[in-house]
Amino acid sequence: MMFKGKDFGYKEIGIMIIIAYLFSFAVRLIWVFQFKDVSSFYWNDQLMINTNDGYFFASAVDYLLNGVHADNPRVQIAIDSYPAFVYTSYFLTKYTPMSLETTILYMPSIISSLVVIPIILTGKLLKLPWVGFFSALLGSIAWSYYNRTMTGYYDTDMFSVFLQFTILYLFLLTLYHKDSINILYLSIGLLIYPYYYPQGLSLIYAIFILWVAYQLIFQREEKNSYLFIAIAGIALWNVPILVKILIIGAIFIALNKIEDKLDNKKLLYLSIVSLFMFFIFGDVFQIIWFKIVDYTNKGVKEQGLHFYQVIQTVREAGSISWETVANRIIGGVIPLVISVIGYILLVIRH
Repeated sequence: MMFKGKDFGYKEIGIMIIIAYLFSFAVRLIWVFQFKDVSSFYWNDQLMINTNDGYFFASAVDYLLNGVHADNPRVQIAIDSYPAFVYTSYFLTKYTPMSLETTILYMPSIISSLVVIPIILTGKLLKLPWVGFFSALLGSIAWSYYNRTMTGYYDTDMFSVFLQFTILYLFLLTLYHKDSINILYLSIGLLIYPYYYPQGLSLIYAIFILWVAYQLIFQREEKNSYLFIAIAGIALWNVPILVKILIIGAIFIALNKIEDKLDNKKLLYLSIVSLFMFFIFGDVFQIIWFKIVDYTNKGVKEQGLHFYQVIQTVREAGSISWETVANRIIGGVIPLVISVIGYILLVIRH
């Protein structure tokens, strides 16, 4: 019978994902219904987006579609800095009935609602499918996430949490199931992530370091642990993506031929080399440290004329009350306390 027990099949999980996705998307239509009758909000017969940065990226998409804005030097900056984001918008506009105006209006809701997929799959992985489902319903519309991914908020934020949670799920999947195909999925996620949301690499690096530490402490006897560390480390090297694809492909091909001759000691050496290259090429600790400094720097207190860094003018990085923090994370102080307790119990259990 469907929806019985703790180990749901993919049919039940698929139904959960569809329901959660439609719920997340529907909530994001509130802004559309609120302003659909305001004529000043329209341009080219479509509601305008509600973030200035969106037009920076939309200009790059318009350039790819129609060749306009060729004399704008910032167009190429957008393409070079966020190529996957720009080209995803380009393909949606070119190969679907949506106009550019419609794409940039609804794409935030279309993409950001996909976050329900890794959340629900994580629940399945932990054999807590209903927890995953209700977490997806809540997490997909939490205040801060909703504000930065609502309909019309055409910015890279739509990919940030979705891709980060997807990669977190894939990291967990490789801990629970040591099948070689799982590290391939993870490496693909790590390879494409910087092309969508490069400023989030510090978080990915931190998760990777904890993931490595966990395997070295608790799963060091398993052969695939060292192989997984080596491949994920290569995927995070700060070298051209083609080089990383060729190396990872060569490792998989070689393993099929000499797998029986490899032991943990040899794979350990491979993982050490991979990690060494990761730390050398990735400038890892400096990136993580700079992120911490940036988001804890509240501004200047001395008298006189001073210049502010851009991060000091960002509202999310400013000084806000804990009540506001709780509201933005989960909607209130009490739910935040309950969720923290629940998370601690989950960690203890698993």
